[in-house]
Amino acid sequence: AAAPPAAAPPAPGAPTTPTPPAQVAVRDVGAQRTRLVSQTRASLGGEPQPVSDGAALVPDPLDQVGWASTAAISADGSTVAWMGIEIPAQAQAGAAEVPAGTTPVRSPRQYAEPLWRRIDDGPAAPTRRVTGGDDPDCGCLGPLATGYAPQGPVADARGPEFGTFVATGGFAGGSAISPSVDSITPQLSADGRRVAFLSTQPDRGREPSTVGRSFATTANAFVADMTPGLTRTAALTRLTDWGGSSFGDLAASGQIADVAISPDGARVAFTTARQSFPHAPPALTSQPVTQAPARAQLYLADLTAGTLELVTRGFDDQPGDAPAATPSFSGDGTTLAFAAAASNLVYGAWNGVSNVFVRTNVTVPTVAGVPQTSAAPAPPRVTPSWRLDADARRGARGAIVLDVAVPAAGSVRASATAAVTTTRLVTMWRRQGRRRVRVKRKRTRVLRRVVARARARSSGAGVVTLTLRPAPAYRAQAARRGGLYATFAVTFAAPGRRPLTRRLQASFPKAAATRAAKRGTG
Repeated sequence: AAAPPAAAPPAPGAPTTPTPPAQVAVRDVGAQRTRLVSQTRASLGGEPQPVSDGAALVPDPLDQVGWASTAAISADGSTVAWMGIEIPAQAQAGAAEVPAGTTPVRSPRQYAEPLWRRIDDGPAAPTRRVTGGDDPDCGCLGPLATGYAPQGPVADARGPEFGTFVATGGFAGGSAISPSVDSITPQLSADGRRVAFLSTQPDRGREPSTVGRSFATTANAFVADMTPGLTRTAALTRLTDWGGSSFGDLAASGQIADVAISPDGARVAFTTARQSFPHAPPALTSQPVTQAPARAQLYLADLTAGTLELVTRGFDDQPGDAPAATPSFSGDGTTLAFAAAASNLVYGAWNGVSNVFVRTNVTVPTVAGVPQTSAAPAPPRVTPSWRLDADARRGARGAIVLDVAVPAAGSVRASATAAVTTTRLVTMWRRQGRRRVRVKRKRTRVLRRVVARARARSSGAGVVTLTLRPAPAYRAQAARRGGLYATFAVTFAAPGRRPLTRRLQASFPKAAATRAAKRGTG
């Protein structure tokens, strides 16, 4: 047997001892090496040390989102973001703002907020808070009240009403809406510089009172620019805000979920059942939804133009009649894919279950701040199905008229085949005594013959009429009682397409005798 290959030396940033659970790591598939990303602040630039009580939020099965990762990596592999716990152990934060070690690592009530680290900047690259006031150029508090905990009684003992994510912040802990893990996970632009995320935090100084209210917190959508030199106030862009003080009202303060950011970081898509968007920019440019009951619709926020647009508007000019979910941008950012069970988004694209749709031409406006609408698309071209239909009816003077529905321009041919009786004199020789006598006798046979033909051309899809009459040799049989029963074969041919054939049966009727025929023509 071949000897096992020699072990590769540990990569910079690779831990030399086993790590506790709930850590964030990056796997270099090409080099077959793993690097610890969520290390303690004290170990930056040296031997990486994991956060002993866990570094990332790991959703609990009791919260209906399953054991899964809440970490994301940018498309260029330069940056990692995750829903962090034990914030002071990983990033610069005041103890009064975010207490450390107050809850077990996998408690469903764990406080968590997004953390960000640019691993391409080397082993000493710091872990930064996306929402908190940890920017070295400022040192001040950020615009969100990350340490907010309302005073007064709460509906139950499940924790405070607000928090960036207190136990996934009211997402799953008793909430009527349970999102996917992707809803909790921060989303990165292709270069990792912009982060789209959801937060249950109110703005600092606008903390509402929760006395006597039920635990029904819902999150809002935000984008943070992690470019160095920006304070958190300058870096943070709020995309949505609550439309009322009743957090059980879906139309006013319903859940924002399924957030996605375009590769260039200029557009953010999210789904929500909200119908009120008081925050501007981005300003809602689409007709407001007034649907009852409220259903999750897909919206597209453009940070360059400062606009918010409803994506799931159907061909009937109504919002989607079933919820939308899981938006995702293409690599070039011009296509937005999503899932929906709606029946009114695309003609014929409804089968009773969720389908995947795409919105194309998702581009940044040429003039910032001015919403622009492209020209209306051409109406959908209805292509007839490639099939042939025909119907037979009685015509004048013993004819059969065929009405043939053709799908395109081409040639139409029809023929009628019938069982006809043929009689002819046959000469036979008979012996009479010593003599041979020639005798003529009639011989009758029943044969299948083509008794009528017709042809025509069609200039396009439509109905072509063909009139068939029996050939003179068979008109006498058509004049008999019951007429002449025939099978009609209709063939349609068009260039580059397979021929179509249709068969049907009918009887040629007895032709009405004319006056001249009754008198005799001499």
